Amino acid sequence: MSDGNIKTDKTKVESCLKASGSFIEEVTENLAKKCSENGKVSIKKMDENQLVSYQLAWLTAEQRIAENFVNYAWNDSIGTSDLEKQMACTFAAEVVSHIRSEIGQRPTEFGTSHEKVFSDLYNTDINSYIEIYSKINNYESIIDMIVEKGHAGVYGLNEDHESFRDAFKKFAESQVMPEAEHVHRHDDFIPQRILDGLVDMGCFGLCIPETYGGVQPSDKPDNISMLVATEELSRGGLGIAGSLITRPEIVSKAILKGGTDEQKEKWLGKIAAGETMCNVAVTEPNYGSDVASISVTATKCDGGWKINGVKTWCTFAGYADIMMVLCRTESDLSLKHKGLSILLAEKPRSTGHSFEYNQSSG
Repeated sequence: MSDGNIKTDKTKVESCLKASGSFIEEVTENLAKKCSENGKVSIKKMDENQLVSYQLAWLTAEQRIAENFVNYAWNDSIGTSDLEKQMACTFAAEVVSHIRSEIGQRPTEFGTSHEKVFSDLYNTDINSYIEIYSKINNYESIIDMIVEKGHAGVYGLNEDHESFRDAFKKFAESQVMPEAEHVHRHDDFIPQRILDGLVDMGCFGLCIPETYGGVQPSDKPDNISMLVATEELSRGGLGIAGSLITRPEIVSKAILKGGTDEQKEKWLGKIAAGETMCNVAVTEPNYGSDVASISVTATKCDGGWKINGVKTWCTFAGYADIMMVLCRTESDLSLKHKGLSILLAEKPRSTGHSFEYNQSSG
């Protein structure tokens, strides 16, 4: 029983999530059949059912998060308490409520029916569970515990990661927060002292193995450090600091996964040291989440590749020294994502709001 006299019962929350999870799986199978033709996924039918496909992906993500939240909340070995358990139960109630509401609005499009939604997700036990954790006194109880404990849940980090978190937390509070609002409101450039500070802390080498000059153990991949740093820096300011890690992370992982030994040796050490700044060019005016349909092409030419097309929403495009560009290198459009390649394009660094660069040759 929590400080606010709200009972937390792992069996009940797991039962509730089991019901919604089973329903999600059934709907997924139904929608998969609806979007298939001759045993294969039909892009045309996927497009016709794009809204429900998107919503189902969102609901599935919520379901998985709720399941993992419960596992975390009842993991007493990391110091969880009634606070984490009550938050997990409350989040689960919100998720199940969202799932049944969203699918219940247009069940036919999800390949089910009102009767099925009602029988599976509106039984007495689920209704009672959701009502208990939707009451205002439950949220007030959680707030009271957060105020009393001084935190919104234990992190469950090891000693090294906890030390790492403290370092980036202090940097976010002392260096990022004082500048965040000004940079945002005036569309200003990120202060150099913030970039220099992050370089000194090894921020840009978080996803790069020590073998190539990064801070990640070469024999033990570690994404927790990057997640911890991103979370703390984002708390200080997403645009001015939190998002800075994303680009070098994507580029370095792409090079590690598919780059040549020469590319790894040339770029990873420079990225880790903050000498080379990165940009990712994927989104196009007509294609964002539908990456497999992008239209920017790249054709082989003397000395390299010729890229033709338009990209948009390319954060740090001007400041970057290299741009990771996702292009279509196969002319057969039916290949979809299999016809795409990632190219690294070098360019001079610019600190202006706009830039133009013309290569001297090619």
